[in-house]
Amino acid sequence: MSQSEFFIHQAKHRVNNVASRGSPTPGRSKTFQLNIKMMNSNKAAKRVRKRSSRGQDENTALILFQEVKEVAWKAILPRREGRRILAFEISFYNQQYQKRFFYDPEKKRYFKITKDHPGKNFVLCQCGGWKDPSHNHRRVIPGNIKVTKKPSRISIVKDLSHREHASTSQTPHRDMLEKLCRLLKVKQKLTLDPGADNYFPMDSFSVSRIEPDACHERLLTLYETKPSGNQICQFHNLLNDKNNNLDVVHNMAMMKNQKITGLLWSPHKQTKNIYIASLQGYGSMSGETMIFEVDGSSQRIVGRCSVQGSTVWTNAWNTNPLYSNMISIGASKVALTLDVSTKRRVIHVKCDSDVFAQEFSWSNPVLYNGSRDGCIRTCDVRLTGSSWPVMCLRQGKLASITCIRVLHDENHLLASGLDGSLKMWDLRARACVQDYRGHVNEITHGLRFYVDPTDSLIFAAGQDSLTRIWSVRSGELIHSIPFPESVDKSLSPIPALYYSEEWGGKGGMPGLFYGAGDSIYSYSY
Repeated sequence: MSQSEFFIHQAKHRVNNVASRGSPTPGRSKTFQLNIKMMNSNKAAKRVRKRSSRGQDENTALILFQEVKEVAWKAILPRREGRRILAFEISFYNQQYQKRFFYDPEKKRYFKITKDHPGKNFVLCQCGGWKDPSHNHRRVIPGNIKVTKKPSRISIVKDLSHREHASTSQTPHRDMLEKLCRLLKVKQKLTLDPGADNYFPMDSFSVSRIEPDACHERLLTLYETKPSGNQICQFHNLLNDKNNNLDVVHNMAMMKNQKITGLLWSPHKQTKNIYIASLQGYGSMSGETMIFEVDGSSQRIVGRCSVQGSTVWTNAWNTNPLYSNMISIGASKVALTLDVSTKRRVIHVKCDSDVFAQEFSWSNPVLYNGSRDGCIRTCDVRLTGSSWPVMCLRQGKLASITCIRVLHDENHLLASGLDGSLKMWDLRARACVQDYRGHVNEITHGLRFYVDPTDSLIFAAGQDSLTRIWSVRSGELIHSIPFPESVDKSLSPIPALYYSEEWGGKGGMPGLFYGAGDSIYSYSY
């Protein structure tokens, strides 16, 4: 006997049983006895339904209705109870089978009902699945359902980054630095004079950039001058006494009639006497990068690299000891690397936009290029051609990249843009995990920011002449330093900044150098 035949036989037997019963039991009403019979029939039907496989025979429902109808009308038609039981049986099987199958009049067959069936009233559950409200006594109204959104990928990355910064061994030192930065005060004022031993035609000057060498014993300073508008580059020696008081020794200076867009000492101690300076170029003159070597109080050019037909915007020096002789040049729609020792180009890569900012990774052979179109593209210095770029991060359409800093863990990168944005990116997830609010920049493409050696603090001077200090970990604005009221802003309204843990060499005083006007202010705790 097949499952369908057995199922129909069970239904016939149950109806005949009910119809053949005698008079009602004394002491019980007919309605009460009828309810008991209907309840027993319901239990029997559930047992039969469990034995048969669900949905195995799609025509079982139709055959069952016809057979039960014939048996019931012949056996129990004269009895009121039989008619009620028959109506109950038919309605029960109709609920059990009709809600799992629907009849298609065009194809003249039954199909199993799923959540995609348009005629079925399915609603969305809180768990994200689909639910048939007919299965539940309490009808579910779709408008009253509260669907909890899953956390986005960026929020997960932010949480992981926060845990990563909070669980490092330097956390007590970072907390101490954040507390000390709220107490930053001017400890010393260093007066500069680029024309002391050099006869340059100028009425006034103002410091616009400060760059220390690898040992923080010497300084490169860049000045804006009046009335010629030329720039002067000078290097100084920093002397530190027993009381941590600094003294500046003026050395040779040079004046350029082109804008100096890049100025950088070698980060390696074996080449600490070498620095590079990039000229923007103008008119028919192409931009170029010059290599200088310092000897005592004098300096000389030991190499130069011209980028034909392009404007040079920036440069960077590789911090990886395996590539210590490699420098990079960012120009108009081109990025190239140069070997300082051989004075030859290593990589020459075309770019879709002008390269405004560059930065090498600390140990990985990766160069980050920030461009005018608001993108940060990576380049593997070991490969050329179709392998570039390896990765692309989009800061924003109007956020032309002005400065890039890679943190020492090499998983996070800081970048600023011309729209005033200052963000931290997680390079593993390629997502922004922190936004440092308050930075102001609209037109200054070479505006830089600095990070302390422990990757705890960000120092950035905005176009509004206000210097802000943020916590790298939390993004909180810790301290603000206003521009000195006694200094003229006409030449350089944005102060020059640099933070070091040991000014004047090993064992020196930590603090922030703040260049404004003709002086450098030493801020310390």
